[in-house]
Amino acid sequence: MARCISKLYELKGVRRGGDRKSNEAKNQTTPSVVSQIADEVGISQTQTYAYASIGKNLIPEWMELFGHKDIDIKKAYALSQLDTDIQLEIYYFLFHSRFSII
Repeated sequence: MARCISKLYELKGVRRGGDRKSNEAKNQTTPSVVSQIADEVGISQTQTYAYASIGKNLIPEWMELFGHKDIDIKKAYALSQLDTDIQLEIYYFLFHSRFSII
């Protein structure tokens, strides 16, 4: 779902969370694109932001675990906020070091 929502963001031109500057956004009469995506998919706007970040920023190693439901959305979102090098370091420390805790 994360990749799908990320792709919807791309197709609808959403960048950095959505439109806050246009007259339509200021007018508030038209639902935001993010709101429309959330309604189409049947999730909250907050979840929409999280899935978009996960789909765009999470490295493949963590994405695979997220796809298999080995990590939840909160952990995946938190990881997606980190630089890719840091994500890799955490992944290899947890799963490939002799000090593995998982």
